[in-house]
Amino acid sequence: MVLIQQLENEIGDTQFLLEILAQKVSAQIGGGKFWLRYFLDSIKTAYTKTVYWLTREMFIVGKNPITLLNILEFVFIIIFTIWISKVLLTTLTRFAHRRKGIKKSLVYRVSRLIYYLLLAIGLVVALSAIGFDFSNFVLIAGALGVGIGFGLQSIFNNFISGIIILFESHLKVGDYIELDTGIKGEVREINVRSTVVTDNDGIDVLVPNSEIISNKVLNWTLKVPYRRFHIPFTVAYGTDKDLLAKLIVQAAKNIPHTLTKLGIPDPVVRLNKLGDYGMEFELVVWVTEKYTKRTRTTRSDYLWTIETTLAEHNITIPYPQLDLRVNPDKLKK
Repeated sequence: MVLIQQLENEIGDTQFLLEILAQKVSAQIGGGKFWLRYFLDSIKTAYTKTVYWLTREMFIVGKNPITLLNILEFVFIIIFTIWISKVLLTTLTRFAHRRKGIKKSLVYRVSRLIYYLLLAIGLVVALSAIGFDFSNFVLIAGALGVGIGFGLQSIFNNFISGIIILFESHLKVGDYIELDTGIKGEVREINVRSTVVTDNDGIDVLVPNSEIISNKVLNWTLKVPYRRFHIPFTVAYGTDKDLLAKLIVQAAKNIPHTLTKLGIPDPVVRLNKLGDYGMEFELVVWVTEKYTKRTRTTRSDYLWTIETTLAEHNITIPYPQLDLRVNPDKLKK
């Protein structure tokens, strides 16, 4: 115990002498140089520790040791790939908006395919950075098949369906479609898993791509961006049919929605049925692209104009009437 106590005293004396020596040296060479050397030594120590932790083996994948540096490289490559893909996607979209004569739907399909291709290349490079061996591709494909069979079947089906939609020209961004479920709206996006359809109320509906591929889809703007509307209305018997047709056609032409284009028929009034309460007509009119996608607004505007025109010319719109007959003899009883 005495020897240990003596050793502790000697260590304390040595530390005291070293502190005095450091102060003397600092005074001789200047405090600035001393702190500069201390700072450089600290940086060197931190760098050495950082390299040690980055290159330290954490676990092994196959025969390849995985370090923290490999994981950081993997994350950086994935983030960089996503960033460069989005930048390219935004650039192509802006280019399409600025240039005239370029179909936006075509630019969208091309940009989406390039986006998916860059993501796939980035994933391969990132996996290679951590030492992933692609020589056993058959085993990888087998493992992927097992994964698809046990839980990824729906995701894989939607992904392939999305690629088919992008390659085909039957459905593109901007089309106005109607699904079997009754959903009507404009196609806004075609993503990996789903297609975004915005209805006339501004509600975004996510429709799985597989549902679009496997079910019937009514595309209102597949070949031409405009369509024909049938607006029914009824007038009383005895109305001058020729005058009625002339008035309604002229009123329809004054509505901005009506399409006036070479090769497109003018609005026409047809007599569909002699009903129980009056003559049932319909206005057949082609409308512009903008109002093709706004079915309720378009129908309401034409009905509004038809009713106003009939009222201005005192043309009666019939409505069901019931005759009530009262038997006085039965009332007395």
